[in-house]
Amino acid sequence: PYFNPYKNNNGQYYLRSFFPYLDSIPKILRLFWHVFNIFNIFNAFKVYNILKKEKVDAVLSHNMMGIGLISLLFFSSKTINIHTLHDISLLHPSGLLFLNKEKKINTTLAKIYQNICKIFFKKNTIIFSPSEWLLSLYKRKGFFKNNKTIVQANPILRKVDSKKRPCQKEILFVGLLSK
Repeated sequence: PYFNPYKNNNGQYYLRSFFPYLDSIPKILRLFWHVFNIFNIFNAFKVYNILKKEKVDAVLSHNMMGIGLISLLFFSSKTINIHTLHDISLLHPSGLLFLNKEKKINTTLAKIYQNICKIFFKKNTIIFSPSEWLLSLYKRKGFFKNNKTIVQANPILRKVDSKKRPCQKEILFVGLLSK
């Protein structure tokens, strides 16, 4: 968070990110936040200086909300970036796709947002996706044409227990908890 008490030390770096509860602010103000978030030049220079100082060979990136997508441009051409997809955050700022609301990623504003996001993924970025469905969705939208892509499901290792009672149930919840 922006007002965190952490200081950079012992090879650990903390970048301040401003990530308000976007649902609680008017949509027009969200638009300004998303523009700032994409082009957060302040964090981009911090990322650049860290990478330059540490002389890294590879960077693992995930959802860049709050840090700024422009930081991806500061990875050198000698640095391999491995970016892991988790959701549709490069197709729509919310990152969420609800049943019967799939068309929101086809609106004019969403298409503008997508075209901006495409700029930040250079050839030396490897894309990991947890599912073929998610990767295909991105590719249909014109993403990752020049990137190596890998589908790697998140494995759940389960120990087989022969003493387990047949009526014992295991429940796995995967989804979103909200009001």
